[in-house]
Amino acid sequence: PYAAAALTDMPLDAVRGHLRALRTHRLIEKPAHDRYRLHDLIAVYLRARTAAEERGQALERLLDYYQHAAAAAASGISRYNARPPRARAPDPEPATPDLSSQARAMRWLRAERANLLACLQHTRRCRQHARLVDLTASLGVFLDQDGPPAERIELRAHALSVCRETGDRAGEAWTLSELGAFENMTSYLQAAGLQEQALTIFRELGDRAGEVFALLELGDLLMDAGDYPQGASLQEQALTISRETGNRYGEVRALNQLRSEEHTSELQSLRH
Repeated sequence: PYAAAALTDMPLDAVRGHLRALRTHRLIEKPAHDRYRLHDLIAVYLRARTAAEERGQALERLLDYYQHAAAAAASGISRYNARPPRARAPDPEPATPDLSSQARAMRWLRAERANLLACLQHTRRCRQHARLVDLTASLGVFLDQDGPPAERIELRAHALSVCRETGDRAGEAWTLSELGAFENMTSYLQAAGLQEQALTIFRELGDRAGEVFALLELGDLLMDAGDYPQGASLQEQALTISRETGNRYGEVRALNQLRSEEHTSELQSLRH
């Protein structure tokens, strides 16, 4: 119903009424709660009855809805919630489902996965760069938890090339850092290289939130590799910046890692 409301530019309650009527007349199917599917012949008929301009406007409203809802859902499930929102909410803001809890957000993302990927493919074909980067960021948060690994790497790698092509330095830095956070699980050297590139760009841009994120990730990498003094130094830098800028997420995460490093050092001392 929410996608249909965006597509038709109609109030949600009115759309629900129309959907019920269409289903009563067997013109649409309802395979699951709040999920509707057009019969193929009805879809062909609709395409024939709408002008190209009308279809284009409807599609843009639908993309606005999915971009806006995906960003809200990603924020609801993010373990870090570090990247600041990029997309401005459409005006007027589309109606969206209740995505306030992690469970609801994850359920919506799983149900809409195919549609979100279709939106992303459309932005690629039509070279809607800003929308592509924003959708990738939202989907990346979801795919980090739901997989598969190859898909999330490919999506972010493509977004990175788009950012570089269009000179989107902020998008480039965040995508590098998010790729590095994932590569942390497979390749220390590659992950560290990505985080160092991101950190350099964040500092050039004066993006303090990004700098904190890259410092935290790089600090984690060094600690995992056994370089506790250097890792702790980066975490302390992140802690200082977080306190200066009121970044509570960064402050909590840095304190947690520093406490972990302190505990590890104590254990090593006991062993010696």
